[in-house]
Amino acid sequence: MSSIIDQVRKENAALKKQLAAKTQQASHAIRKSEKLEKALNAAVADHNKALQNYKNNFAEVHAAYQRHMSAASHDVAELAQFLQRLQEQSAEERGSSERKKQYAVARAVAQIKSLGQTEVTKAKAEAAWATAELQKKEKEMAALKKQAAAQKSVQPSPGPGLVPQGHRMTNPFLPAPPQAPVSNSQPSPSAPAPAVLAHAATVPEKCRVSCLYCHSRWWQKECDNGEPCENCWLVGNTECVRPKCESWGKGECSVRGECFRAHEDDGFLNLAGFKKDLKRKLPHKAARESPVAQKKRRLGDGTYLLTRGQK
Repeated sequence: MSSIIDQVRKENAALKKQLAAKTQQASHAIRKSEKLEKALNAAVADHNKALQNYKNNFAEVHAAYQRHMSAASHDVAELAQFLQRLQEQSAEERGSSERKKQYAVARAVAQIKSLGQTEVTKAKAEAAWATAELQKKEKEMAALKKQAAAQKSVQPSPGPGLVPQGHRMTNPFLPAPPQAPVSNSQPSPSAPAPAVLAHAATVPEKCRVSCLYCHSRWWQKECDNGEPCENCWLVGNTECVRPKCESWGKGECSVRGECFRAHEDDGFLNLAGFKKDLKRKLPHKAARESPVAQKKRRLGDGTYLLTRGQK
C-alpha cells in the first residue's frame, strides 16, 4: 500500500513539474505576444503618420500646381495680347514706310520733271564731246603702240670687233645674248636707233652674282653680270668686283644653284677674295634707290631695255 502511495506522489510531483514548465512557457509566450503587439501598434502608428504626411504633402503640391497653372494661363494671355499689339504696330509701321516711299518717289518724279529742256540738251552736248575726246585718245594710243612695235622689231647688230657708241663692255667669257628676229619693217625716221642689249639682260636673276658695291648698298636685285655692272657704270665706280665662293679652287660648289658668289666657270675677271661674312653696314631702311631703278622709273621698262648700257 505504501508503494502505491509513493508512486502516486512521484507522479504528482512529475505532473507539478510539467505544469510549472508549461506555465512558464505560457507566460513567456504571453510576454512575447505583448511585445509583438506593441511593435505592431507602433508600426501601425508610424504608417498612419506617414500616410497623413503624404496626404498633407499631396495637398500642398496640388495647391502649388493650381497656382502655377493659373499663373501660366495669365502669362499666356498676356503674351497673346502682346503679340497682337506687336502685329498691329508692325502693320502700322509698314503702312507708314509705304507712305514714306510713295512720297519719296513722287518727290523724285517731281524733281525730274522740274528739269528743263535746257539741262537735258546741255547734258547731251557734254556726253557727245566726251565721246569725241575718247575716240581721239584711242586713235593716239593706237598710233603710239604701232610706232613702239615698229621700233622693237628692228635691232641692228654691230659688226665683228665693233661696239656701238655709248655701249659698255660686258664679260667676254659669258655666252652671247640671243639675237632679235629679223623684220622687214622699217623703223620710224623720228625714233632713235636702239642699242644692242648687254649680256646681263639675258642672265636669270637667281644666277646673277652681285658685286660688293651693289651688295653693300642693297642694290643686288638690279646688279647684272656685266663688268662693270649697270649700277657701277652709271655712278662711275671703277671697282666693280665680285666675291669668290668658298669652293674656289676646291672643286664643285655644293650649293651652286643657290650660291650668289663667283665661281671659276662664271668667267668673271674682277674678283675679290673670299669673305665668310658679307654683312652690310648700311641698314635696309636707309638704303636709297639704285641708279638702274631710277632709270627704269624715268624711262620705263621698254625704253630702258633699248638703252641698256647707255648713260
